[in-house]
Amino acid sequence: MPSPIRVVDVSAFTTENENDIKLSRESTAHELVAALSAEGMVLLSGHGVRTQVQEAALESARKLFALPTADKEAEQVDDVYGTRGYLPRGEESGSSRHENKEGFSYGFETSSTIHNKVNGLRMRNRWPATFPSSGVKHLNDLYSSLCRVCLALTKAIGLALNGDEDSLLRLCTESSEVSLMRCFRYLGSSEGSLGSSPHTDWGFLTLILPDPDSKGLEVFLDEKWHEVGCSQDLLVANCGDFLTILTRGRLSSPLHRVTLSQEERVSFVLFFYPNFNTSLEDVGFSSADDLPSLSLFADQTQAGTGEKRDMHKAKFGDIMLNKWAQVRRKA
Repeated sequence: MPSPIRVVDVSAFTTENENDIKLSRESTAHELVAALSAEGMVLLSGHGVRTQVQEAALESARKLFALPTADKEAEQVDDVYGTRGYLPRGEESGSSRHENKEGFSYGFETSSTIHNKVNGLRMRNRWPATFPSSGVKHLNDLYSSLCRVCLALTKAIGLALNGDEDSLLRLCTESSEVSLMRCFRYLGSSEGSLGSSPHTDWGFLTLILPDPDSKGLEVFLDEKWHEVGCSQDLLVANCGDFLTILTRGRLSSPLHRVTLSQEERVSFVLFFYPNFNTSLEDVGFSSADDLPSLSLFADQTQAGTGEKRDMHKAKFGDIMLNKWAQVRRKA
């Protein structure tokens, strides 16, 4: 069965070609928004991330996960650096289900060794001492490249919705410093386990670079699950809950999951965030009653007692730190 997810060429926004005419950008912007309105997810061609950058990052990720367990666990996610470091197998889940994966969480590379108590999303990355600097560089190159793609998409969405490419950029002036990359190694399938439980993403935009031609990412549309399918040289992009709120539901944050097969695979997921201090109230949000159920409002602790929809005055960054704490598990 063919994938219901459309392919959109976004090169009009990702190239430096001065000959790109305005009509091409407008056409691309409206095509992108049409896909994000209907499915909430899109396959990107013409994204501008060089094949060498993708391949180097994927190979470096495999070498990172192949390090001895003790080396990885020395840089494990903790309560101080709550969004950076190693995620051991089984220690993260968005539901009561076991998620059979391990991961590394990283972001903007800062030389500071001091924990940032003002902005908890901007802090030092944690790499195993035995992971070479060349590998760190390859992963950081991918992070920077994907952030640039998200800024280009933000321009396109602003143009289509508001007639102004810069209309949403005011919310994203520090996005490249506060966004979060998760590098996952999905392990072989086991009874009752998933790679990622059904969920919507909490943030602004999400970009996914999977192993080429791998399967497992599924999206829930028309009351059933569909394989997304992502061939080489394409990226997956989807809306997050914050963007759904910002656009009053016009753009959809899709329910999706990751299933497992017998083959292990790696994948990169960039969670592109707006500025840390942005509140839902800043973008005119006062009530979620007229919005669909979103993971942003869910209690995703293991007990999972219900939804909390009165968070409109909280800073976006603080909400994210709380959400990441909710999905941490003890194996």
